[in-house]
Amino acid sequence: MAIQYTKWRLRPGADRARLGDLALDWCRYSRSIGGCRNARYYWADANSVAILQEFDTPAQAFPPPDGPGTKLAFQLSDVADRTVHEIWSDARAGTEAYQRSRA
Repeated sequence: MAIQYTKWRLRPGADRARLGDLALDWCRYSRSIGGCRNARYYWADANSVAILQEFDTPAQAFPPPDGPGTKLAFQLSDVADRTVHEIWSDARAGTEAYQRSRA
């Protein structure tokens, strides 16, 4: 399993409610693509949201671009700056990747 963690900071003058709506739309979109087990967003503070997406594998966090996903990514970027982007692998996947690198 892998978790993609992103954090988005509201741009000056942008609509806070719009950021929340877009984060929810991003989670719904994520759940509609293959390999995504779950996607949720959280308000980290009054001006930031964190989005956590769970995937079967780390590679599934980067599906081929499609129209709806690309449009949503640009809409989100219009109102917020992505300040954090991390992919977390579970212990087994991380250990297996390390062992493959040493073979």
